[in-house]
Amino acid sequence: MNERRMMSGAAAILAALVVVSVVLGPLMTGSIVFRMSENAIDQYRGSEVISLVLIAPVLLGAAVLGWRAHASAPYLALAGALFCVYTYVTVIAGQEYRSYDGNVERSFPLFAGMIAVGVVIVVLAGRQIAIRPAVIPPDRARNTLAGGLLAMSGLVGIAWAGQILQVYRGTPSTGYSNSPAIFWLIKLLDYGFVIPVAILIAAGLWQRRPHAFEAGTALACFASLLAIGIGAMIVSTTAADQGSLPIAYAAGLILAAAALLLIAARLIALATAGPRHPETKGRMAPSTGVTHKRAA
Repeated sequence: MNERRMMSGAAAILAALVVVSVVLGPLMTGSIVFRMSENAIDQYRGSEVISLVLIAPVLLGAAVLGWRAHASAPYLALAGALFCVYTYVTVIAGQEYRSYDGNVERSFPLFAGMIAVGVVIVVLAGRQIAIRPAVIPPDRARNTLAGGLLAMSGLVGIAWAGQILQVYRGTPSTGYSNSPAIFWLIKLLDYGFVIPVAILIAAGLWQRRPHAFEAGTALACFASLLAIGIGAMIVSTTAADQGSLPIAYAAGLILAAAALLLIAARLIALATAGPRHPETKGRMAPSTGVTHKRAA
């Protein structure tokens, strides 16, 4: 079996495991009881909604498209897998095991398996993207993507820095006081992985590095899914606190999610259908609007 079909099979398996985790989790049957505050569990309920209605279908779509050798499959698989790795690392390591009752540790094999399958998909999808000749994106798209990645990094970095300063000043939020483990874990993942990778890719885009646009597209797709997941967490906690969610608030979040998905789809289209550089090494040629033939 070649790597493309291995990626497709792994994506289908991960989609099925996502559905299983949601069915067993706090959103549906509650068979898996998290050792977290009620506020943190409400957030995970929102994330599980997105996992069920968006992440699992994205992974299943990647599996089908990958089996058909469609060029967009690795991007969908990579984005969905990164979302799962990020999310289920927080599920395992973000619990307050000594502070709350629960049985989440019994589901360690399930969550660890999901992370392992996700990592396999990231490797296989990344290889599928890298073996194609580098795309030559329009200069506007290249610069916009670079600027967007830096803006995302800056906004997240500043927001998290403000929350950390509150802790240092002795005035942490209630959420931190109830669930400090998940607080620090998310900061670690974003400061230690997401933000540095985004900055490196943005630098590569401005330097016209081969495959920088493809890497930026994959990261932007993952960030779009993550942003939608965060929005769902906010919706879940707001609805739980107020008993209902204001219609205008919900509509705004839906429109923002739709905009993120449209941007991600446009980036994938550019990364898969744009002109290709005849060589996969060296600097990316300036955009000329001329379509290059793929290297033999």
